[in-house]
Amino acid sequence: MKEKILKIPSELNHSFFFTTETLKVEEQIAVEFNSSYPFIYEIGFYNGIEMPRPWENPESSIQLLLAKWKELRHQLETLFASREFTAAMVPMKWSIAIFIEMLFWTNNNPVFFPLEKVQQFDFKPVNVQERLEFIISRPILYHSFVQLSELINEQEKHFTKMLLLKNNVKNVQE
Repeated sequence: MKEKILKIPSELNHSFFFTTETLKVEEQIAVEFNSSYPFIYEIGFYNGIEMPRPWENPESSIQLLLAKWKELRHQLETLFASREFTAAMVPMKWSIAIFIEMLFWTNNNPVFFPLEKVQQFDFKPVNVQERLEFIISRPILYHSFVQLSELINEQEKHFTKMLLLKNNVKNVQE
């Protein structure tokens, strides 16, 4: 399969997620929802590539993120239980990316860094920026995994609240 090289846009330039300035992806990246690469839809968006924009209609995409999280959570529980901390790095990085996508997409935004602007979001966990910075700075600690699990659970509740509010507004308008 052919590969395409995409530039990591400045909006996503974060050394925890990207150690190079470019990303090699399959030529046929994501016509449908796909989580093969962290922030792939944002990379496409910021590079001007026609791709889905899950933050514009997050109802189905958030459910897919949650399904991926459940797989990763089980894997991480096993790794932490057997004290394989360094092996937890890759699934933790993916899990952190999933949370960040959930946070931004619930608020109808593509992901961007730095994270300071998340304070302006309507649907977010309490102290999200500080908690996320702690997790990113210590991703292979068990406490970081617990904190990330709590953040994802809280964000799922905010997502549900957002859906309810959106449906209420739609019902009032009809």
